Amino acid sequence: MKFFLFCACAGSIIGGLTLIVGVHLATGAPQEAAVAAIAVAWAVVPYVFARSVQLWGQANLEAQRHKDLMLALSLLSVEQRPPEPPPGREVPPRQLRFGVPQ
Repeated sequence: MKFFLFCACAGSIIGGLTLIVGVHLATGAPQEAAVAAIAVAWAVVPYVFARSVQLWGQANLEAQRHKDLMLALSLLSVEQRPPEPPPGREVPPRQLRFGVPQ
């Protein structure tokens, strides 16, 4: 990840230098516009690539976190499951009072 962030910083420096040198060497507005577009491309393309790599890594971490959470919840629900009644014996339904089992 640090490599991509370094590339983004290097691209912004190169883009800034391209803009400064290109504007001073340009002889007209169309050339200045072209140099500005190239300078923006130098700065933006590496940043967008680095940001997409960063978000992709975060998405993978979040997906793994969700899997771990679901596993923990499934283990917790197995531990808290009430015991099964013996065969042939029915369990009476619980009476509810104010929405709380008693």
